[in-house]
Amino acid sequence: AEKHDLAQLMALEMGKPIREGVPEVEKAAFCAEFYADNAEKFLARDTIESDASLSYVCYQPLGTLLGILPWNAPLWLAFRYLAPALMAGNTCVMKHDPHVPQTAQAIANAFVKAGAPENIMVNLPLETPEVELAIRDPRIMAVSFTGSGGAGRKVAEIAGSEIKPCV
Repeated sequence: AEKHDLAQLMALEMGKPIREGVPEVEKAAFCAEFYADNAEKFLARDTIESDASLSYVCYQPLGTLLGILPWNAPLWLAFRYLAPALMAGNTCVMKHDPHVPQTAQAIANAFVKAGAPENIMVNLPLETPEVELAIRDPRIMAVSFTGSGGAGRKVAEIAGSEIKPCV
């Protein structure tokens, strides 16, 4: 419903043309709908053939995940992280790029407007030097990162030193 406002916000913050911003908002909404519509199927227990009486894979949430996101597709990349993570029963902390603070807050506000449970998704407006503390926080159980290879190596190194899954 607010796709034009969100596209305008991305245009102001990071220069995305409106004609690209509106489809990005629509793509993010589709992503959320896709995971909501398919959650039961994606999370269904997989029975595995074995010599045991019952062998299966059960998908369980990890806890609170930290998503570290870049500026260049602020809605799409946020929902590419948020939708499957939330579908799987996790809570999410979103550390968006400092160049898109209003867009990041608009995403958080959308969860409030939609009536999502309080703190299911938290916007964490940090500067880059503070990210290490967030990764090391014992409440963060895993990290999702989208960005450059160099930054990805640093994130993976920190997450690895804490024995936290990182993608």
